[in-house]
Amino acid sequence: MNKVSNRFYHIDLLEVIVMLFVIIYHSMMYPSDFINDKTEISYLGYYVSAILSTCVPLFFFANGYLLLNKSFDLRKHVFKIVRFIVIAVVWGMIDLSMILYITNETLSVSEFIKAVWKWDIHYGINVFWYLGALVCIYLLFPLIKIAYDNNKQIFMFFLGICAILTFGNTLLNHLVSCGLYLVGYSSKVYNANFFNMFNVFKGIYGYAFVYFCIGGVIKYKENYIKEWISKKKNIFIVSIVIVIVISSGILSITGILLSNIADKRWDLVWNGYSTIPTLINVICIYMLCLVYKARNERLRTIIKIISTSTLGIYVIHMIFIKVTYNSIVEIIIACSFIEKVIINVFYAICILMICTIITQIMKKIPLLKKIV
Repeated sequence: MNKVSNRFYHIDLLEVIVMLFVIIYHSMMYPSDFINDKTEISYLGYYVSAILSTCVPLFFFANGYLLLNKSFDLRKHVFKIVRFIVIAVVWGMIDLSMILYITNETLSVSEFIKAVWKWDIHYGINVFWYLGALVCIYLLFPLIKIAYDNNKQIFMFFLGICAILTFGNTLLNHLVSCGLYLVGYSSKVYNANFFNMFNVFKGIYGYAFVYFCIGGVIKYKENYIKEWISKKKNIFIVSIVIVIVISSGILSITGILLSNIADKRWDLVWNGYSTIPTLINVICIYMLCLVYKARNERLRTIIKIISTSTLGIYVIHMIFIKVTYNSIVEIIIACSFIEKVIINVFYAICILMICTIITQIMKKIPLLKKIV
């Protein structure tokens, strides 16, 4: 097999999209807070943000796609778990130190340790929750892998139960919250655990397991999907885009209702991870990436380099956003909504490329290459 056929270039493209979405979300420059802004355009901004809820779920999806369909080495796997824990702690400390320096703030030693351990959202280091969720998946991965390789029925049972206890629980909360609000009975956003002590996934990012496992299942069935796409490619692309538009609309409407109930903006991205519309959009984006043929060698190389740098980009991008964000926002304050969206995307691309270059440089340094 040649080098092109050995690499999943559509997954490379998917990971580039993921990282771009993450940076856009963390640097949002267009209006989307319709509760405080009280403008019609902010509703549009809110809707535009819906697609960004796929950012981190696509990471989990790609991990499952790659790991569940390759050979497993327990010793290497244990080292990988330890590495991710070290990366999370080390970069949490580095990022917090840099942000404190940029903002000219000080913390005592105990406050510093507490901020790192709890991934304090105030300092923007809460982005490392992703590595914590990934470690949780990796701790159970040996058992998941055994089921995937040897008994698909047990694997699908695990996936089904996980989906019910996570996405199902979120759906019930949204139905109860919105339903009672619409009939005028209650004005409360419910966040109940409907499965009580029987919900083994409550308290962790359980939905991450669903995305991870679905990634593996789709890779297993990928040839059938490709065959289906090849028959009616144009109709397929249009259909997928329509599904994304509708799914994002459903998520936005849910968010608008929940925002009105709580009288504050319901974060479509963070709160959308465990919703069915986001799950649908994740699968749709993967299918759109599957159409990518990787024929342009230069573009393919750029996408590959970014894809292999995603961990480094993820752990350092917040530093650059903290340094540059306020200056950019002040410059574009008078711009139109469309202009702000375009500038936000261009800004995210710039941050993406800068972080990619820095990550590639760090990979040349013996000690640093272990943590990027």
